[in-house]
Amino acid sequence: MNKKNIILGLILVVLIALAYFYQGPLKNKEEKNNFLADVAMEEVNKMEITRNGSSTVLIKEGEAKWKVEGEGDFYIKEDVAGDLEEKMASLTRATFELISTDPEKKSRFRSNEEKGSRVKLYDNGDQVADFIVGSLDSSTLNSTYVSQAGIDETYSAQNVELTGLMLRDDWRSKVIFDTAKNRIAQIRFQYPDREFTVEKTSTSSSYSDPDLNIEDTESEEQQGPEWQGTIPRNFSVSDDQMNQIADIMSDLEAVRIPEQEFEGTGLSEHLIIVEASGADFSNTLMVGEKDGKQGDRELYYAKKGSSDNIYLITGEQRDTLNQTIQSLQ
Repeated sequence: MNKKNIILGLILVVLIALAYFYQGPLKNKEEKNNFLADVAMEEVNKMEITRNGSSTVLIKEGEAKWKVEGEGDFYIKEDVAGDLEEKMASLTRATFELISTDPEKKSRFRSNEEKGSRVKLYDNGDQVADFIVGSLDSSTLNSTYVSQAGIDETYSAQNVELTGLMLRDDWRSKVIFDTAKNRIAQIRFQYPDREFTVEKTSTSSSYSDPDLNIEDTESEEQQGPEWQGTIPRNFSVSDDQMNQIADIMSDLEAVRIPEQEFEGTGLSEHLIIVEASGADFSNTLMVGEKDGKQGDRELYYAKKGSSDNIYLITGEQRDTLNQTIQSLQ
């Protein structure tokens, strides 16, 4: 065998060894960095998230609903729940790149308990994971620093951005109503000294076929008013005012969620009750007294008829719902 063939043979051996090293031991080492790889997120039904010394416990109900454990009957928003599940599942599959073995640097990466968000995952009462979500990896901006309590190492979870989710102080959804406005057919108003009902008029109907991209709406001259008072008698109303009320009763989000104590809210006094209903739904809102803790800003206590959760809405929203037959005309 000549010298040239010997050299080529040696090069081939080196290449094979390198391929084995990168695809074998090194690859296995990288995979072992992900200390969450054995977690099956589809089996996780409880999460405990601790940040700044305050803990939130989320309990899974059904396929995609996560309830916030504690006072009231609050859930996290549907889009937040989907985002949380997706990113947690991605975390268990992600490549963990070792960033530091210096415990002093964990503060900089916010991957310690003091500055990070500690997350515990449970499967039917059994803890299956305990880790800390730190800050964004500044080198990629779409990866997240992660670590564990009691270890020195900090890793970058590649292509998983969890920091934004974990920075929230309150996981409870502030959404009160989320209904298509055009489904409302009737709005009933109830106050201590009066009660009346306004309905959509049949002449305001329109036809649309999304598949054919056709919309046929009666002309303005033929259409007439969109809303009409019907109880306790027939009376005319302003479509503009009724549409503002319908906006609130179909799409309403609280300014914030106060302490869940009924005393002092006025919600049991039936000051304002407005019910918007359609063929298969009913949105009822009760509005109570002004929250005296907000200084110059007017916020009012409110709750849905279907829940005892207490919210705060704006004074402008409260005033829009506080109507008489005369004020609607």
